[in-house]
Amino acid sequence: MGIVFKKGLFSILLVILIANTVFAVNVDLEITPIQNKVVPNQNAIFRASITNNENRDMAFEFAYMDIFWRIENDRIQVPAGSTKAMDLVLIPQKEEKPELLTLVVSSDDKTFRQERLLRLNLVDYKDVIKTEPEVPNPLDPRRSSVIKLKVVNLQDFSFNSLRVNIKSEFFDKDEVIDLEPFETKTLDFPIEFMAVVEEGTYTLSINLYYKDKLVKEESLDITIGSFPDLKEIVSPKSSLLHKRIEVTKENNGNTDSYEIYTKELSLFQRLFTNSQPKPTKITRSSNGYMYSWQFKLEPGEIRTIVIETDYRLGTTIFVIILIILFVVYYFTKTDVFVSKKVMDIVTDKNGVTRMKIMINVRNKSINTLRNVKVLDRLPVVINSPDSFGTAHPKIIKSDGGTKLVWDILALSKKEERIFSYNASYKLSVIGQLNIPRTLIRYRSGVRNVIVRSKPIKLFH
Repeated sequence: MGIVFKKGLFSILLVILIANTVFAVNVDLEITPIQNKVVPNQNAIFRASITNNENRDMAFEFAYMDIFWRIENDRIQVPAGSTKAMDLVLIPQKEEKPELLTLVVSSDDKTFRQERLLRLNLVDYKDVIKTEPEVPNPLDPRRSSVIKLKVVNLQDFSFNSLRVNIKSEFFDKDEVIDLEPFETKTLDFPIEFMAVVEEGTYTLSINLYYKDKLVKEESLDITIGSFPDLKEIVSPKSSLLHKRIEVTKENNGNTDSYEIYTKELSLFQRLFTNSQPKPTKITRSSNGYMYSWQFKLEPGEIRTIVIETDYRLGTTIFVIILIILFVVYYFTKTDVFVSKKVMDIVTDKNGVTRMKIMINVRNKSINTLRNVKVLDRLPVVINSPDSFGTAHPKIIKSDGGTKLVWDILALSKKEERIFSYNASYKLSVIGQLNIPRTLIRYRSGVRNVIVRSKPIKLFH
């Protein structure tokens, strides 16, 4: 009985000793918030700092056991006697989630484990976007106006493809923007009333959509009133290859007037159009480009827009280029094609090489060429040619070699002539023999034209 008691006591002491060995590690853990104020789709960031006071390297893992967040970087290596810090990026998995989350930090060797409760400040999208509308008061239903809307991002979060909508019973306007962290953008919404609107107070709704979800909605009253008349004069002037439009707007009333003037131009017209002043905005349209001028007219103020489309300079440059191209083509084009081939090369036992030379002449044009000369030349090392075809050339011998001349009185359109002859030579050394080019001479209009065949090289 005493032996059993002693064994049980020893086992208990051993378990206590092992437990103290496993969990009594000298490790300090500190977690501080970097970005804990977040919107539903924004990452939260905490900085974890671990001091390893042990005499061995340790690896730690960060874990979150619920479904609302996912940890992007969840492991860290801390050498013995050192401190390491890393940013824990928590990626949201659901838009609606609790403000408290439990983070489990444990070492790979199971000697360290702690749970930390992290607090988040979850804010709604509507609380981090501020809108400041600027509406002309009152609005004149007889002409175009501009509603300005300032959109302010109060959060360190990028709103990509944020759809801004303003709406009333008379119009419905959208614009998609990208709003960087803490950025402010001012949007212009041109407004036109398509029908007669009675004077009075109406509701303007401002709606913001992010990821196709309504995240903020506001409303305000707008006043529709009668404005003084605006005088507009459009004076077009046209001449050959030149068009000028002059638009004059005059505010004869007693209050500021926000004006819009638009002009649609094709891509070709845009290349030759200038305006004064420059348009406020240029956008693509179904037929080309839409030029828009937006400006404010104070009482008694006159504003003139001049749009000029001038094809004269472009047409002049185009004609000059055409003339240059025609001249270059006229003085460089050839109507005759000539080729030269060396065939049937045979060398006998005495070292004499015989060959057949064939010259092909073709009229490429649609006109008959007259008095065409075919000139061929053989180097001095080649013996007198023989075995001519149907056309026998004029042979001229000189110290520089032998010249062969064929005269073609008329070469019809697309006609082809072939001239051939045999020649022989004997070289006492190994080397290269250059066969000169064949020349074609004829007259085309005021030009004397010379066409040459490609050179031929024979190797021995």
